[in-house]
Amino acid sequence: MGQSSERFALLLADIYATPDETLVFVANAAVDSTGQRLLYGADPLSQLHVLAPITPGYVFSPQKGERIELTEWIHPSTGQRYLDLICRSGALSQVFSLLADSVVERVEERGELGHAALLGALSDWRELLRPARALTEDAARGIFGELSVLKLLAAHNPVYAVECWTGPDKARHDFSTPRGDLEVKSSAKEAIEVTISSLGQLDRINDVPVALVRLQVVSTPAGKNIEDAVDELEAMGCLRSEIVHRLAAADFILGADSDEHRFAIEQSPLAWDVGRDFPGLRQSDIPEDRRGAITRISYNLTLSEAPGRMDNVQLEELLESVMTL
Repeated sequence: MGQSSERFALLLADIYATPDETLVFVANAAVDSTGQRLLYGADPLSQLHVLAPITPGYVFSPQKGERIELTEWIHPSTGQRYLDLICRSGALSQVFSLLADSVVERVEERGELGHAALLGALSDWRELLRPARALTEDAARGIFGELSVLKLLAAHNPVYAVECWTGPDKARHDFSTPRGDLEVKSSAKEAIEVTISSLGQLDRINDVPVALVRLQVVSTPAGKNIEDAVDELEAMGCLRSEIVHRLAAADFILGADSDEHRFAIEQSPLAWDVGRDFPGLRQSDIPEDRRGAITRISYNLTLSEAPGRMDNVQLEELLESVMTL
């Protein structure tokens, strides 16, 4: 039984022995680097509290769940403000005690301030216990396709390739370098058709050339998932931590979110130089006084007759060029 569990038991015993139904009994839990005291608490409803001191001007967002609540408590004798994390379920008192122990550990061993330790521990536990999110197959396919192109770029410069991966940041193009941008389109279909999801997706930025890379990414039980692709990139010299960070920006937490979809690249990537004659809309096609009112646009583009198609040698030369510092 941890320290907080013992302290909470003693506080509850004091509550039961006292007829006053308004008091919150408190006990010292830890002292942070500024000398402020983190407190344990218990009240007549048998609710448990972790109390972290905050300044008079400190602002936070109260949170209320079915079994746990984050609110404010003011010490009746000193007037000191506290963040008050309350456990409202007696059945979860042992779990809450473990959370309280982790708050104390952050104060005593990591040197965090009381309120930062409380909020940090609460955030970590919520992240640990939240249900795994499941990407749709199309969303997973899109990420897998970008990782596949990242692998092609990493063959030339693994560290720089990850740095240039801007798709997860919702940038205009999926990969961006001073020598050229790449826009990646992944589809399960054989037909050479892509979906353009914004008005400026085919536009150049600062006159940097743009290439569109189309992948046929098919679902198959014998294929690879996102983590397999990341493992391969790490083996090539890419920084795994940077890839994981960018995947998180794309709303996928590697190791936590469901990664059940498996894919294979059906054929070699197809690529086009997006020149002036390349089909599709550009921002300049819409008068400026009308453009601002367009908040979203999406359309399908057939590429079977599109000019600017590259052969394998030209694509490899492009990949080498954009990875040159």
